[in-house]
Amino acid sequence: MNLHIVPGAPGAHSTWAFGGPRNLSAAGALAAGHVMRLVLSSGAGLVVGCAKGADAAAIEVAVSGGAAGRLHILCAFGPVASLEEADRTPGICASSAPRAVALAAAAGARVVPWAGGPAPLPVRARLARRTAAVAAACTAGAVVLLRAQSRGSLLLARSVAKRGLPVLAVPVDCAAADLPLLGQGRWAEDRARLLGPGLLRWEPAQSVHVMRCI
Repeated sequence: MNLHIVPGAPGAHSTWAFGGPRNLSAAGALAAGHVMRLVLSSGAGLVVGCAKGADAAAIEVAVSGGAAGRLHILCAFGPVASLEEADRTPGICASSAPRAVALAAAAGARVVPWAGGPAPLPVRARLARRTAAVAAACTAGAVVLLRAQSRGSLLLARSVAKRGLPVLAVPVDCAAADLPLLGQGRWAEDRARLLGPGLLRWEPAQSVHVMRCI
């Protein structure tokens, strides 16, 4: 399927959060690229973190597709001075992707440093708070790549679900039946096709009950 990436700025009420594993298999990388193209071809904006793996893959797709202007990157580290200085950015850790962030910033992405709190905070705390900030910044919902044992992307999905926004998922390296739950409810085919075919959508228990009664 060829998807046309719509250039330009997103609408005020159409920003999706994106998340996924920091270590991607080849299949996971393909899934990340596909999901990103679905979001960007819809004309929506995207808010994403700053880690290697899914975040970096999403950033790369947006930049290469000329849609960096619709990227909102929330970082758990400090300002990235330049591509040449990226690896010396304050606050980075082994899972950070400062070079991807530097390239996106140069292409017009909006980058927010220290979105998870100041440098004195432990890295794990900054990463968790950054993920919470990504969840709070989206307006349309979240689309995540999930494994059976996901952590950060699961926190993102649960946080967005608590806001009552749609959460879409793509299983990575696992079957759909093995996806972690976001609470009381289930994963089911997204029949509304909010972003396109082939995605799963979280259905809270109350929604499932209402659908069965109709």
